[in-house]
Order: sequence, then structure tokens, then C-alpha cells
Amino acid sequence: MCLYPKREGDWLFAVGVCVDDLLATGTRVAAIESFFEILASLSVKDLGHVHKFLGMRVELGSD
Repeated sequence: MCLYPKREGDWLFAVGVCVDDLLATGTRVAAIESFFEILASLSVKDLGHVHKFLGMRVELGSD
């Protein structure tokens, strides 16, 4: 798996890629949406909120 993080000031954006799986996360929803808009030209599908990634259960916290 490759992890590509980007931090600017108080926000963080990270993309994890493993073969044909991709996970994008961050502290600003607009950055994630913009990322997927760019990827739309490559026939990448946004499957919404993640529940499992590479066999691991993922939970979204309130903080």
C-alpha cells in the first residue's frame, strides 16, 4: 500500500492506494470532493463512505 499525505496549516488530506483500491480522507470535505472530480475523467467510481478497506473495518468518529 502507498500512502500520499498532504498537510497545509490546520488541514490534512491523504490518499491510500493498493492495487485497484483507493481511499481518500481528510479534514475538509471540499478537498475530497475536488479530488474525486479530477479522478472522474479516469472512470474512477466514488463508492461513498467506507465501511471496509483491505479487509479492515473502518469507523467514522465524531471528532
